[in-house]
Amino acid sequence: MPDAQIKLVYVDDHPPLLSAWDRLVRTQPDMKLVAAVERVADVLPVVRQSAVDVVLVDLSLPGAMELIAEIAGEFPKVKTIVYSGRSPLEWSGESKRAGAAEYIDKGTPPKDVLTIIRRVAGAEGP
Repeated sequence: MPDAQIKLVYVDDHPPLLSAWDRLVRTQPDMKLVAAVERVADVLPVVRQSAVDVVLVDLSLPGAMELIAEIAGEFPKVKTIVYSGRSPLEWSGESKRAGAAEYIDKGTPPKDVLTIIRRVAGAEGP
């Protein structure tokens, strides 16, 4: 994905995290936050209307697992990353079976999360 921005959608029900992601992604020349939404129901319309590369989803949201499966089925080129504070042992296998490309704990340093996003998107970095 050289010379192209990684287009992201982030879904989380905590507005401070949405704002933090917006600020962080704005500092990355190779990334663009297409949308930061609070509800799972708001993700598919964005993915359908925009060229999205990666969706970060908080697994604790109602309907998150179903969203992962829908994205994998309807948009196989769009990669889903689970970004959650729940135990990875409890959720990572199930989310991968649903179609998630990666599971990231919310305690992961932002620099490492950005690296994982780039790897999942097939990008090298800024």
